[in-house]
Parts: sequence; C-alpha cells; structure tokens
Amino acid sequence: MSHPVSRLATTAALTIAATMLAVPVAAQDDPAELEAGVLGELLPSEVSGIPLDPLELPFELVLEGADPDNPDDVAAVEAFEAFVESQGLAVEDFVLGNASAIDFDAGTGVRVAGARTTDPEVTPDLEAFVQLLLAVDPSLTSGDSDMSVEPGQVDGRDVLLVAMEVLQDGEFNESDHVGITAGGYALLLQGDPDPIREILAALPAEAEVDEEADADAEAEESDESEEG
Repeated sequence: MSHPVSRLATTAALTIAATMLAVPVAAQDDPAELEAGVLGELLPSEVSGIPLDPLELPFELVLEGADPDNPDDVAAVEAFEAFVESQGLAVEDFVLGNASAIDFDAGTGVRVAGARTTDPEVTPDLEAFVQLLLAVDPSLTSGDSDMSVEPGQVDGRDVLLVAMEVLQDGEFNESDHVGITAGGYALLLQGDPDPIREILAALPAEAEVDEEADADAEAEESDESEEG
C-alpha cells in the first residue's frame, strides 16, 4: 500500500534517526516511492488502538536529501555510510523503515526505527544499527548522559536494552529503548512500555522466520522440479 505524505511528515518518518535529511522531491512527487513494504508485513496494523503506519525508503534516496552545507546533515551522512561499510555492503543494499503510533491526548505512543538489506537472508547487525541511531538522533539520548546498550529480555524475547548508563540494571524499565531483530530487520523501539511490549509480542520469533523461509525454499524447489 502506498502513502501520499507531506514533506514534513515524510522527513519526520523516514529520517528515522532524526538526521534532518530532507526526502528528495522525486519521492514526494511520486507516492509509489513511499510504501509499507516488508515492515508493513512485519508490524501490527495498530498498537494500543492507534494506527501504526510503516514506511520504507531506499537508503540512497534518504541520503540524497542531505544538505551538503549543513554540518549536521554531513555528519549524519558520514555516520550512515560508515555503518553501511561496517556491514560489508553498499548504500544501495539498504532500506530504512519507520513507523509511529502516538496519541498526543493520552500522552502515549511508540516509534519504530529500522533497517534491512535487500537480501532477505542478511540482517543488519543490531548493535551497530542501535549505535548509529544513538550517534545521530538526539531524541534517543538524555543530554550529556552516557547511554548503555546491554543484552536483556522482555517477555521472554532476547533484546538489547538501551538506557542511560546510570539507570541500566538489566531490566526493562519505563525509560528504556528496545532493540530487536525480526524478519530481516534490525529494529529500535522507543516509547511507552505497553506499546513496546505489544509490538514485541506481534513480531515473529527468528525460528518462525527461518521455518517460513525454509518452506518457501522447498516450495520453489518443488516448482522447479515439476517444470523440469
């Protein structure tokens, strides 16, 4: 499903690391460029009764919106490119995803930032992606406080807990962000505990994803055998 999105909404949604990179005009004029894609299949359609509208955009298209005269943009682009290089891939091999469900009246909500590769069998390194977001997104940090990224669990799911170092206790707390891999995506969830837990419960376990991939591969082999 495609989403016609305004420039402001597009920028907020797809510069998931709050890099202030403007989405290129070509993408704004062509709503087909903005789709829910794989992320839309992965996430629930709503969280706590609030619609969760995911969007995906190729990494290279996001970077094209950077202002070379803006030091923040330049620094963000360099951080993104260093992340891509650390994965042994190229910019065109990556897709960024973003979704949010926020009820301003109730003061609750969640934001999802993610990255995947164009190869469904290659998932970006989660900790590297989380560190990238911490480096370029001021909203994820707490002033001058150092942030800690530690393995943990939430409702039986293996995750990375992201919190101010002075508050890190290995348990999921209200102020924590949560990193997880699912369906080929490296994801960071930021928001209130209840919607975060709801999304985690809806995400497929890696074992389920592997089983689906194996089933698809077997079906494809069967089709090829019949054609032969």
